[in-house]
Amino acid sequence: MWLDWDNLNADKRIFMSVAVSHLGEPYLWGGDDPVGWDCSGLVLECLKSVDRWPENKDATADGIKNSFTVNKFTNKPDTGVIVFFCDDNQRAYHVAICLYPNRIIEAGGGDHTVTTPEIASQKNAYVRVRPFRYDPNHHLLVDPFRSII
Repeated sequence: MWLDWDNLNADKRIFMSVAVSHLGEPYLWGGDDPVGWDCSGLVLECLKSVDRWPENKDATADGIKNSFTVNKFTNKPDTGVIVFFCDDNQRAYHVAICLYPNRIIEAGGGDHTVTTPEIASQKNAYVRVRPFRYDPNHHLLVDPFRSII
């Protein structure tokens, strides 16, 4: 098994199970269901599965980032941590979920032109596992399971 499920709390286990269950599904620009996911749609689906996302919020990568309070930010990439890929102004343009400290699950490989599963297939755009190397200058990490103290 990929994860040591016994060391995950119940919500994190559900969160990660939802993420893993969508591996191989197509990337679609603006997608938010199994027909096709974009990066923020996939992360939102996982957050909603554990009631960590209030409705009617900005559902872009940057909107998701901005919805978290400072005490949820961390510098430790670990299972269940959300990774925001940011520009020089700390605006998030992509979002993924840590599977391990050095691996992420993302809906990726596409752009605004990927509007059908057929185009996703042509561009090799789908929900996938990718290597990850944390760079504090270009990544912000959020642990949605971190307790508020």
